[in-house]
Amino acid sequence: MKANKKQFNISIFVFALGMLGVFLFSLSLRFWQLERFNTLVFDEVYYAKFANDYLTKTPFFNAHPPLSQYIIAIGI
Repeated sequence: MKANKKQFNISIFVFALGMLGVFLFSLSLRFWQLERFNTLVFDEVYYAKFANDYLTKTPFFNAHPPLSQYIIAIGI
């Protein structure tokens, strides 16, 4: 019984170590060369415009769900 519990504790430790390794690897990939894009890219230009249109109640057509524009509008 004690050997089984010790093996269980080791497997939990190995699992936690593996998860920490995956987390650190994904974190490094997320922030690697992040400074390369220091301007607005692709459709990010339109998100600010749509957010401003929501604030000024200007009629416009937007095919995407408005949650991101609402969040940006809160920041404006």
